[in-house]
Amino acid sequence: MRGDTHTIVLAGELDMASGPVVREIIADACANGAQELVLDLTEIEFVDSEGFRVLLEGRALCEEHRCAYCLVPARTPVQHVFELTRVIDRLPFRKWRHPEATPDGASTDS
Repeated sequence: MRGDTHTIVLAGELDMASGPVVREIIADACANGAQELVLDLTEIEFVDSEGFRVLLEGRALCEEHRCAYCLVPARTPVQHVFELTRVIDRLPFRKWRHPEATPDGASTDS
């Protein structure tokens, strides 16, 4: 967290099991006055329909609380699912990833 910006790094699977936890984290950030919420999806390996629902509901909740909301794109295989389902058109993705991740998701560490 930097100032009023809350960055949440998600890893593993965003699905029925993890969805309620992520939903609660987003709600807590909004309730505690976050001005901007950034969800970093770089380490997400799988997302299902419940994961999409959580991300879309997160956007709506942030809008209600006048909190900016954006997502750091997942690695290529997972990000492709956002594109195929057209969910990408309904979520505010940043144009960049972490500096240590290349466009294909491979680490740039030697």
